[in-house]
Amino acid sequence: MSTTTTNLSLVKPEITDETVVRTIFNSNMDLVDAAVVGQLNLRPALIQKASKFAGEPTEIYKGCNVGYSFPIWDSDDEELYFRTRIPVRWDGTTDPQFGLVTTPLGVEDIGDKYKFQLEWQTTAGIGTSAMGDTTSNCVSEQTIITGGTAAYSTYFIFFTIDASDATNPLVSGNMLQGRLRRIAATANDVTAEVGVWDWAVIWKTNKIYSTWSVHENVS
Repeated sequence: MSTTTTNLSLVKPEITDETVVRTIFNSNMDLVDAAVVGQLNLRPALIQKASKFAGEPTEIYKGCNVGYSFPIWDSDDEELYFRTRIPVRWDGTTDPQFGLVTTPLGVEDIGDKYKFQLEWQTTAGIGTSAMGDTTSNCVSEQTIITGGTAAYSTYFIFFTIDASDATNPLVSGNMLQGRLRRIAATANDVTAEVGVWDWAVIWKTNKIYSTWSVHENVS
């Protein structure tokens, strides 16, 4: 059996070499079988800041749901900040997606639009590299469709984050920070504000990470 690439199946393998077993499970194990390459959904932590306590963006409620109401950003604090760690289980190349659960808060017309911008930045998790301040960005625009004109109609929208971005490339184990704003649509902006109710980053995974080590300060 190869100690660098392992095919997993539902049948228990007959492994008698203890050294081989220890080698496999004390390293990053790539999963090359399509049946075990999967998807990992992680919800980034929401970062509270002073403006949030002042009610920007406005916290909204619908039944047991709690979300945030977004007007079009106008050099103000109507924005949300996030952070998460890039998972080691990520395959290292596939662009992850940032997903939002959104609803227009009023009745809209078919063909109306709303648009969000996700600014993002990566920060090295190890070493002595300086924390930067240059962000990258991507946008997602949604069009109101037939059957979705009522207030609180649910729309799932997605952003694709460029894993090989020249300014903020993604590296497993590093930090990923984000800032979400609603911006003007290309045309026919919805009349009401737009609610954001949930969010997640979707990663394609192909690894099992089991190594444990005691970390030390940079020296």
